Formats: sequence, structure tokens, C-alpha cells
Amino acid sequence: MMWRPGDNDTIAVVSVDPGKYVCGVAVWRGTLQNTVEQNLVWAGLVESAEPEPMARWCDLGVRVRSVCLHTEVKNPDLLVMEQMQVYAQDGARKSDALLDLAGVSGAVAAKVDAAYGCLVLPSAWKGQISRERLTERERMKWLATDKRIALPRSKHTQSDVFAAIGVGRWWWDKSAGRVR
Repeated sequence: MMWRPGDNDTIAVVSVDPGKYVCGVAVWRGTLQNTVEQNLVWAGLVESAEPEPMARWCDLGVRVRSVCLHTEVKNPDLLVMEQMQVYAQDGARKSDALLDLAGVSGAVAAKVDAAYGCLVLPSAWKGQISRERLTERERMKWLATDKRIALPRSKHTQSDVFAAIGVGRWWWDKSAGRVR
């Protein structure tokens, strides 16, 4: 069962799309009565160049925590993260990459230290659409000039930012009973 605050409770939510070297991060503060757009505080990307896996995981966790502190969300109520999934057709190489992502997710969860957590499978929050289509769908919902969204230059890493926004949007809509 998913944690759900009261309709008028002001809450802080951090949504993350974990990656091996980058994480898309979106920080939210508001109530379920607000629109999703009203609740967004900041969205962007954190990166790590650490070559050693455990150091990289911890570095990404610290960087996500730093975003929380920078946006004055010192103690988030909820951390929402995409849960990685292994498919039958995936080989050993893909499974190794997912283990690396699990390390990132664990480090982010430990460093952010939210009161509650929510893992969501990709099929639950975005359905079966491609990453490119998801990026365009989210980009269309936000003004290109929205100062709360710090987009990197690379189109590929922009998709990480929009995925973090999409995961957060999914949680806000589901919690508020809005149909997507």
C-alpha cells in the first residue's frame, strides 16, 4: 500500500530516475490540492565521474541529498524512485548494469533519508512508451522557459530529468486520485 498524506498536508517529495553515472532529480513541495505544476520546486541532473562503483554510488547519493538541502527540503517526506527491472530477454551484461543501478538506488535512499519510500516499475508510471516519447510528452507539459527545470545540453541526459519529473508526476496524480 502506498503512503498517502492528507489532502491539505504540505509535503516534500523527491523523485529520482537513477542512472549509473547520472540521476535525474525532481524536488516537490505542496499539497494534493495543488496541480503538479504548482508543486515542482526544482528539477535537474546530478552527475558523478567516480570510476569505482561504490564511490560513484555514494557520490550520487550525496549529490541528490545536496539538491534537497539546496532547495530547502532538508527532510523529505517521501522518496519516489524508478525500480529497475530485469526482463527474460536481458542477458548477463544487462543484469550487471541493473546491479550497478541497484547500488545507486540504495545509496540515494540512504543519503536522502526520507520518512517514506516508494519504488515504481517503469510500466506502472509511464506505460509502454519509449524514452524519447516520454521526454517529448513531459517537455510539452512544461514551458521551455521554466526556470525551475535545469536542463543539461545533452538530449540523452535531458531525458533523465524528464523521467524524474514523470515519476514525480505519477506519484502526485495517483495520490490525488487524478486520472492520467
